[in-house]
Amino acid sequence: MEGTQLHKKDFDEDELFSTSVDVRAKFNDGAEVIIEIRVRKEPYFLNRFHYYLANQMVENVQQLRQ
Repeated sequence: MEGTQLHKKDFDEDELFSTSVDVRAKFNDGAEVIIEIRVRKEPYFLNRFHYYLANQMVENVQQLRQ
């Protein structure tokens, strides 16, 4: 699908190689997903993962209650 980046973050680290890209894709059933790909050291990756997971669960529960 069209590949405009949803956000852009410059890297402050002095790494020899690091990159980040979002891939927007569409499944055969029409569902769309954004896949974040990073090739870099990510010391707080698990913290971010848990935050996004908890945030999504809260949003899902709120939608179910409506």
